[in-house]
Amino acid sequence: MRCSKKGALAIFPMLLIGAASANAAMINSGIGGTGWSLSYDNTQVSGFSFSPNAPGSTNEGALSLNLSWAASTPITLSFVEGTVAPAAAFGLRITLNENVTNNSGVAFNGITFNLSDTTTPSLNGSTAHPGLAHFHNDVTNLGAFNASGLPAGSAPFSFSATGSSLASATGSAWTGIGIHEWEIAGVARNFQLIQTPVLASGGGAATVPEPGSYALLAIGLLGFGTVVQRRKT
Repeated sequence: MRCSKKGALAIFPMLLIGAASANAAMINSGIGGTGWSLSYDNTQVSGFSFSPNAPGSTNEGALSLNLSWAASTPITLSFVEGTVAPAAAFGLRITLNENVTNNSGVAFNGITFNLSDTTTPSLNGSTAHPGLAHFHNDVTNLGAFNASGLPAGSAPFSFSATGSSLASATGSAWTGIGIHEWEIAGVARNFQLIQTPVLASGGGAATVPEPGSYALLAIGLLGFGTVVQRRKT
């Protein structure tokens, strides 16, 4: 069976698309009873569980996850309000606990934690309490995670804090990361927690493809070469 050059060229991008999609397995998990859910890539994140506190508590409970870095690229957790609040409310207030593993092959000097809103800041917080996604210091073992003194509704839309170092092929338990987001009447709010490795060399995170991407790319190149060789013969 002969294949045209045009057909051969069409195969190659399809293989590349397959390589990219092989690493994208998004999961959406409800954060029990809060009206919020968490979206994440399950090739990097696992072990999702939520332990709610007693009704009426200002802290709605503890969210636990396992994070594994196969490369020194960021891991993003997306929080989405599924049930729109009928009136301004205290919103989502949780404590995040993570078991993390560095399988990237390089040492991390630390992890930068960045909370980023993708919706308009609430104007219902006090001037001493941000009206957008921010950290609380819930007796964390990673140092101070506070965003104090920022007027409600003002820029910037995100806060950052840097976690502890993590050598290659090691793991650690990071606990007590307090996260809070106000709710606004009639507005479906959402924000992201982006955790970015800081390389030991002093640079930021490198954009390194997953090992599976290399393997699929090699298969694609081999297939392309085979088709071209048949065309010549």
